[in-house]
Amino acid sequence: MRKITTFTFLALSFFFFSCETEIKTNAEYKDMTVVYGLLNPSETDHYIKINKGFIGEGSANDLAANASNYNYSEGEISVKVEEYTSSNVFVKSYSLQRTLNEVPKENGVFDNTTNVLYKFTEPSLNSNNIFKLSIYNPSLDKVISSETAIPKGAKVSSASTTDFNTLNFFNGSSYTPENIKVKEGENVGRIKASLVFSYMEVYTNGQDSVEKSFRISMGEELANLNDIDLEFYLTGDVFFDAISNNVAANIPFLDYRRLNSCKIELISAGVDMSTYMSVNAPSNTSSVDFTNISNGLGLFSSRNVQLEKSNRPDFGETGYDGRINLGDETIKKILTMGLNFCSPRSAGANPPAPICWQ
Repeated sequence: MRKITTFTFLALSFFFFSCETEIKTNAEYKDMTVVYGLLNPSETDHYIKINKGFIGEGSANDLAANASNYNYSEGEISVKVEEYTSSNVFVKSYSLQRTLNEVPKENGVFDNTTNVLYKFTEPSLNSNNIFKLSIYNPSLDKVISSETAIPKGAKVSSASTTDFNTLNFFNGSSYTPENIKVKEGENVGRIKASLVFSYMEVYTNGQDSVEKSFRISMGEELANLNDIDLEFYLTGDVFFDAISNNVAANIPFLDYRRLNSCKIELISAGVDMSTYMSVNAPSNTSSVDFTNISNGLGLFSSRNVQLEKSNRPDFGETGYDGRINLGDETIKKILTMGLNFCSPRSAGANPPAPICWQ
C-alpha cells in the first residue's frame, strides 16, 4: 500500500508545534499542497509553512527523514501575499522569499536539519485590510489560495477594580479572586487572556538591572456572537503559586527585586484559526476536517496580541510615585515569600515593607 504523508506546522493555542498526518490510499499520487501561516500585526517578519504531500514505498518514517520528499525545491513555486482594503481595493503586494533554517524546527520524525519557510517583511500590517495568499506552481499551472482578515483585537472593558488599578489576590487572611471583562473587536474567533507579572532585578556586582516577567493564564474563551463581554478569572492561590514556580529563590549577586505593575495580555485569534482549533481539539471526536485553503489543505489565518495596562504610570514614566496596581495586602504577602521582593512605594499611609531603596 502506498502512503501519502503530509507535514503540517501550525500555531494552535497561539503557539507553534509540529505534527504529521499520514493518509493511506491506493490511488495514484496527486499533488497536494499543505499550507500553515498566521499573520500578526505586532511582528515584522511573517512566515508561512508550505509543504507538499509525497508518496513512496516503505516506512513513512523513512520517507519523512528525507526533507526533499515534502519541501518544494528552490524556484518550484512562487508565493505572494496581496493586501486589499475592506472594499477590495488593491493596496500592495508582497513577494515571499524561500528561507532555510531561519526558525529552528522541533525534533520529530521529520528531517530536522532543514526548515523551509516562506517569508515577507512588513513592520506595520494594517489591521483594517484583507490579506490574500497566492501560491503558483508553474509546472502544474496550479494556483493555491486563501485569505484572512486580521482580528481587530480586544480591550478590557471592566475589572473587579476600575481599570484594574488595585488587583487584590489576598485580603489579609485568605485568597481572593480577580476577574476582568473583555470586549472583542471584529474578526475575532477566540481570545486568550493572561496576567503578566513583572519585576526588576537589581544586583550587587554592578551589572545592569534586568526586567523580568512571566504570564499567568486567565483562560481562553470563544468569541460571543451576542455582543456580551467575555469574562476571565484568576484565583489568589493560582496567582501566588505562579510566583513561587517562576521566580528563583536564590540567584548570584541578587540585591533585591522591585515589584512592577501587572498587565493583561490579550491574544485574539482570527475566525478561521479559532474554527480550526475547535475542529482539532482532543475533545472533538467527529471526523470533520477544516481547511480554508483553496486547491490545498491547511490554514491561513491571523492573530493579534495586545498588552493592556492600568492607568497607573509605570516606573520611569511621568507621574510615577511608586504605586503599582496590586493591593497592599497582596503586596505584603508577596514580600513574605522569601524571594527578595520589595515595594517601590515609600509614600502614603503604612506602605508595605520592605521598601525598595532605588
